[in-house]
Amino acid sequence: MNPTLITKKELLKKLDISTGVLANLIRNGTPKEGEMFNLDKIITWRENWSKNILGELEVGRVYTNKEISEKFKCSKQGGMRRSHQTNTLVLFSDQTGSNVYKDKWLNGILQYTGMGLKGDQVLDKNQNKVLANSKSNFVKIHLFETFKPKEHTYLGEVYLAGQIYTVNEKDSSGNSRKVYKFPLALINQEQLIEDKDIYNQEENQTRHIRNLSDAKLEEEARKVSNYNMICQIKLE
Repeated sequence: MNPTLITKKELLKKLDISTGVLANLIRNGTPKEGEMFNLDKIITWRENWSKNILGELEVGRVYTNKEISEKFKCSKQGGMRRSHQTNTLVLFSDQTGSNVYKDKWLNGILQYTGMGLKGDQVLDKNQNKVLANSKSNFVKIHLFETFKPKEHTYLGEVYLAGQIYTVNEKDSSGNSRKVYKFPLALINQEQLIEDKDIYNQEENQTRHIRNLSDAKLEEEARKVSNYNMICQIKLE
């Protein structure tokens, strides 16, 4: 059976990369056949190339921001960092309560909040688009969870496990806006964070509830109710 070859334009669209990124990949050995490309060969080559760069990643280990940036060849800033060199999207879920993103674990699935601090979030731009299309662009998704500032626990590789949906949450200015939630599951469900971290997270949530007034508690309960009234959006 003859392999299916695609054009440069088709490849750029499929992998969601620029001509500059492709040129760099070709310089590093990405296979091509004349002016055409074998997608299967390229996917395999990128996976092997990425593994050689990343080396071993230890689930449950705490990494610093510098270590993550150097290992994944990604930016040192942001909660969603794409690396073309390692073909990865590195996600950070901050459980310290220090930012506007409200990520929650529900039945083993992380409801991960998309990118965008102010105003309505968008799905067709930035790293939200990369994550939304991760089943078709072949980008590998890696998750870190933060319980203490500057300490990021590696949970492993994850995948989009359900429909993306929207909820209303407050932005960095305190205004209500639309945010996207990405249901993410660990590829290896046996890769769990330490019990003490889970306990600390639950203890912090319990302490927070105890300190709420009746009016505030009612408001929080209403948020949970609204959270379950989701508007599902089909992936492309």
